[in-house]
Amino acid sequence: MKTKHKPCLVLNLDYTPISIIDWRIAITWYFKTLNKKRPVVDIIQYYSNESIVGCSKEYSIPSIIKLNNYVKSNRHSVKFSRKNLFLRDNNTCQYCGKKYLPHKLTYDHVIPKSKWNSNKSATSWENIVTACNFCNRKKGDKTPEQANMKLLSIPRKPSFSYKFLPWYDTMTNIGYISEWSDFLPVEH
Repeated sequence: MKTKHKPCLVLNLDYTPISIIDWRIAITWYFKTLNKKRPVVDIIQYYSNESIVGCSKEYSIPSIIKLNNYVKSNRHSVKFSRKNLFLRDNNTCQYCGKKYLPHKLTYDHVIPKSKWNSNKSATSWENIVTACNFCNRKKGDKTPEQANMKLLSIPRKPSFSYKFLPWYDTMTNIGYISEWSDFLPVEH
């Protein structure tokens, strides 16, 4: 079987998914630390009927590994980033309501930096919205009221959702992998 690019789900010590890596990296981590007092990872599950042949032995391909040390993650907070902003706004311009591919979008300061009167940064969840190029240029250095443009939603910091985690995009592009079903959140 073709085993070149099989993904491997990485679980934290508490069995929550934290990443997706290539199976070759997973097996390398496993064998590099196998003879240590406490290996870095444990292989939890293998792909059924898929293996590779080593020097004189056949090895199953890991589909899930678990880290043996807990990696702290801030699961109750969503990191501010362009990608997460577009996810929050569903890749939709908050002025005209049209949906775009992420590379066709920009972000807009609702209250322009030049008019910002707070000690907090003007670049925050509460002052940034997704905008298409046309609407962003049309609004320019004005507030939505000054530009006579209606804002479709009030910008807020989003609540935690798995869609904001780094591995979620990869997950949706890979498709269903039956070996992972017991370890994925219901939201997926």
